[in-house]
Amino acid sequence: MAIAAIAAVALLATRRETAPTPSAAARRDAVRPGEAAPAALVVLGRVVFPPGIPDVPVGIEMIDGAGEPIGFAATAGDGSYRIEGPAGRAAALVVSAGGLPPAVARIDSRSGDVTIDVVLAPGTSLDVAVRDDAGSPVPGAVVVPEPLDPDLTDGERRALARAGSRRTDGSGAAVLSIHPAAPTAISARADGHVPARTDPLEAPAPRSLEMELPRAGSLSGPVDRLDGSPAAGAIVRVVGSGLWPAAEFVADAAGRFATGPIPPGFYEVEAADGDAVSPLARGVEVLPGSARDLRLATAPGGRVAGRVTAHHEIGRA
Repeated sequence: MAIAAIAAVALLATRRETAPTPSAAARRDAVRPGEAAPAALVVLGRVVFPPGIPDVPVGIEMIDGAGEPIGFAATAGDGSYRIEGPAGRAAALVVSAGGLPPAVARIDSRSGDVTIDVVLAPGTSLDVAVRDDAGSPVPGAVVVPEPLDPDLTDGERRALARAGSRRTDGSGAAVLSIHPAAPTAISARADGHVPARTDPLEAPAPRSLEMELPRAGSLSGPVDRLDGSPAAGAIVRVVGSGLWPAAEFVADAAGRFATGPIPPGFYEVEAADGDAVSPLARGVEVLPGSARDLRLATAPGGRVAGRVTAHHEIGRA
């Protein structure tokens, strides 16, 4: 299998804002003080499939500027749709149809009725195989096509990635539908594994892709004070080949810390409990799929007080 990634969105959207009658326009503009503004934005239109591709059920999501969904709809048998969302928040529609790349159509109006017809573009199927560092398939991994088109907003990119994502089956396989020429990267994530992301895929898009999600490890253990009591609330700092800059974890009421899944590698670990600190644990190895226990003991530390001054001689480097 070739290693590559995918592309995400393409559509041709034709917009025509519904022309209100003069009386309707007058009523819309004549909002008296104290009256509520229009409560909803209604978008109407049709979804048109590429020639030769049979119509399939289509899901339509209305999103806000951050890419969060604020309305849902599905097409009728003739491809028409009607979707409604909060006035003033609607930014775009994301249209998803099985076997085709998701498409985005921006909404230029913030209230009233708008008509947007969306013509879906054909795509390419990308077969993705996800395996761990031991070569075993990773079922249930989420595989995401991340569109990189600079003309898209961050919210549109997030929404398109969400619409185009798929979960791997029992054999670790998933099929994505991508636009063959759109710049795209592919990411994958799964519980207990280190996430992965490809470089941007080059056109023409590949037909298959292998991704590796290494099994994550973890660190946990007790943090003790000098008298042997648990150091509840102690801050444990972990830094190393898989965590940079340092990550901090808080010991629970029993004085135990837990990193959760972290990449395999070598780490330095230290605990701080007020003025008390633990000796720096160096070279702590975390293996793939392993849960390592580490005990940390804090003791009062010293403080250094003083003044730092700078000296510079003109003319010398």
